[in-house]
Amino acid sequence: MAGEIFQGRAIDGGRPRGSASSRTREFSSRNPQVDKARENVIALNKELEALASSHRLGDGTYDVPGFFEHGNRIGKLFRAMLLPEEDRGWLWLKYMESYKKDEPIWKEFESRSSKNSGVLEGRINAALTMAGAAKDVNGMHELGRQKFEIAALFSQYQLTGPDRKRCRDLFYMLNCIIDSKRDILRSEHYLKAKKLAEHCLKRVSGETHETLTVNEAIKEIKSAQDAIRGLYLENGQREEVLRTLNPAWETACEARRNSLEADIGRWKTNIERAEKSLQGLEASKARMQRKEGKDGIGETARRILQESIADTERQIIERQGRLRECREKLAQATLRLERVRPRNPRVPADEKPAL
Repeated sequence: MAGEIFQGRAIDGGRPRGSASSRTREFSSRNPQVDKARENVIALNKELEALASSHRLGDGTYDVPGFFEHGNRIGKLFRAMLLPEEDRGWLWLKYMESYKKDEPIWKEFESRSSKNSGVLEGRINAALTMAGAAKDVNGMHELGRQKFEIAALFSQYQLTGPDRKRCRDLFYMLNCIIDSKRDILRSEHYLKAKKLAEHCLKRVSGETHETLTVNEAIKEIKSAQDAIRGLYLENGQREEVLRTLNPAWETACEARRNSLEADIGRWKTNIERAEKSLQGLEASKARMQRKEGKDGIGETARRILQESIADTERQIIERQGRLRECREKLAQATLRLERVRPRNPRVPADEKPAL
């Protein structure tokens, strides 16, 4: 048992020559990382010495729970600390020997390894079942999350070499199945995305003998975009397909611009008419004020005239607001049109004609 592979690393046998401090004299202080690595070697060696000596009880046995808690902390230090590779090897060997020098500790380690490997195998088998059923973006994302969580367990769990190898082989099989499933699904969804884009282009351009209004065309394009974004595609594939919708956007934006320009013209005409009406009403009010007391103009006529002036002023303000709204939409449509129009390629300086 004591000769088994621990944490997936082979035991070479033998102890390092010299102490941690003597083995780190060869490091020069050329940069802060070297100094930090030297300090880490010394600190980790002290932790290993404490692990071997601090948990022995008076009867010669070990405080097994305390030993394993301390050992887990040291295992995390190996992953977190900057260590030279030549020192990492003998420090890891010393760490493994700490577990093997006492039979009860090794038995406990094997028991924990068996339990941990059972959890890992259960999680991996569940992910394998999920991989077989995954058919859409949500399924693949959930599968990716499960894979990430399982990978994290390998660094958290203590395992004997055989248990770790068995779990690693099973995890490798899961990765292969996920890669294959991903490639198949992306290929299928890419073809589906291209069909969606082509159908949208045909509808917007009128090839399907349908006449869409501007708003219907824009709604059709947005619906196609949302459907394509929901498919399981690589970023490059998604961008490629979405770019094929640019001609549809260009057609829709041009139609939108023409419609808005016509609306702007209509609102301008309506405002001009309302302003002329207001001028006439104001002139009538002025004449009425001059004739007060002479022709006996009644209160009712004055009230009706004042209400007409107020209504006309409200109409002008409302139409000016509509005009501003149309101009803002026209600016947005123009900006979107510029985005989807193909840009002229830049000509290198050495290819530009001389002036």
